[in-house]
Amino acid sequence: MRSLGSSGNGGSGSDCKRGETSLPPVEASPPRPQQKVALTICTVEDKSSFMSPASDNRRRFKIGLIVLLLTPTVLYGIFQITGKPPALSGIYVMRRSEPVPPVSSLNGASWFSGEFQQSVNAAFSGSFGLRPQFVRLSNQLYFSFLHRSFMDNSTIIVGKEGQLYQSPYLLDYSFIRPENDKQMVGFVDLLERAHEKLTARGQMFIYLTSPSKAIWHSETLPDFYQTNALPGLRRYEMLRPLLSEATIPFVDAARLTGFANNDPRDPPFPRGGIHWSDTRAFGATQALVEKLNAVYHRNLPVPVAESVEYRTENAKEVDADLSRLLFVLFPPVDYAHSVVHAVPGNGQPGNKAVYVGSSFSEPVANYLRDCDVFDAVDYYFYYTIEKNREPLDPSTIDWEGDILQADAIIVESNESALPGDHIIHFLNDLLARIEAEESEK
Repeated sequence: MRSLGSSGNGGSGSDCKRGETSLPPVEASPPRPQQKVALTICTVEDKSSFMSPASDNRRRFKIGLIVLLLTPTVLYGIFQITGKPPALSGIYVMRRSEPVPPVSSLNGASWFSGEFQQSVNAAFSGSFGLRPQFVRLSNQLYFSFLHRSFMDNSTIIVGKEGQLYQSPYLLDYSFIRPENDKQMVGFVDLLERAHEKLTARGQMFIYLTSPSKAIWHSETLPDFYQTNALPGLRRYEMLRPLLSEATIPFVDAARLTGFANNDPRDPPFPRGGIHWSDTRAFGATQALVEKLNAVYHRNLPVPVAESVEYRTENAKEVDADLSRLLFVLFPPVDYAHSVVHAVPGNGQPGNKAVYVGSSFSEPVANYLRDCDVFDAVDYYFYYTIEKNREPLDPSTIDWEGDILQADAIIVESNESALPGDHIIHFLNDLLARIEAEESEK
């Protein structure tokens, strides 16, 4: 059997003895002329030229990932050293914000009880670097793809056509049905007592109800709240006839003429807000002043609108309170809303009003103040929480010099939260002060 030999440049054949047959020797090929080859020696700096684009991208990705993972920890350490953790602003501005809790001291007891670990977790969660950006990104994904939000304790509800609601208003619309009107009867009696006492003192008193978006935009509610709504009367539907029979000066702001117009430029409630539009709040202010003038025979200046501006972009403040509360990367703020430009009034020297109400009352109180209907308007947000946007300690309320000397006392509650605990507490305290003053005479 034959086997093949191999040859190379300048080499010779090799014999292979298998059996008794062998190949004859192969003559060597003539040597080729020697060629000079230029070699390029790469230094360390030149190695990157041999890397493929894919390898380069992988390297950059790894570096970016490491930086991303380390940044929160590094910033957290810096914040702990400097004592200045970043505020998670833009979510919901609590005017009495709570500071980030301090880390517990490390010792055997705190370690084995878990107190130290829990305090570190709470402090880190509240102040680690880039937290707002991570939260915004997560919220954006939930909002854009699942039409959900977990902000504000998951109370924001996304309705049809992008309308935003809050669950308390939807619960009132669909599920809260009192068995009887006993609570409303007691509330009206309380209002009447306050009205009688204040009128006898020469003070004006008036009650205002503000509207609920769930009622006035019910066509865009999620199907669940429409199809599962319970039969029966809502709280407002029980209160309204009782107020009609009473002698209390009363403004039903949601049922004013023109409130529910069909002008697409000016819906009653902006899409991204839970509060009424600027034009509706201004109309309620006008109606309130007109009622005071009619009942108490006064000549308070009724606010006048110089112009109304209709906008479709970049809603702000109360017109976008829920849109901002979503805390997403791209807040939905481009929709129809209005801005009223009011003409300042002539003012009434010495006149002062006390306004106790919900968040719906703030624009009304501002118009009363800015249009010089009263020289001063003290706005008590939910009675004991704030006074004129400043934190309030209820024990510091000057009843004699502030409230009992006011020319007018205005109270407001929203139709979705009747009768309003803040109104009940305020009126009870007010009556107690007046009755104590009467007993001393």
